[in-house]
Amino acid sequence: AVGPMGRAGPMGRADRAPKQAIAATDDDHDDDNDTECEGCGLGDDEPNLVLCDDCPRGWHVYCLRPKLPHVPRGSWSCPRCAPAATGGGGDD
Repeated sequence: AVGPMGRAGPMGRADRAPKQAIAATDDDHDDDNDTECEGCGLGDDEPNLVLCDDCPRGWHVYCLRPKLPHVPRGSWSCPRCAPAATGGGGDD
């Protein structure tokens, strides 16, 4: 009787391991939604949140100055990265 119980124990633990992996995946998914607008600090209105292709920052199209009429197609650089991309950063 001890042998089958011994086998059941590890199987029970193995059944729990995928649940923990799923929980970790859910946490990772939540991290993807944690991008906040650098302008207003909110992470809402995701359809209007544009993400920089050069850094992890995001901006609402209406929080940018000048405002964007819509989320641009293709690559986009935020105001902090765009000057560096054109050589006009001037932080040095």
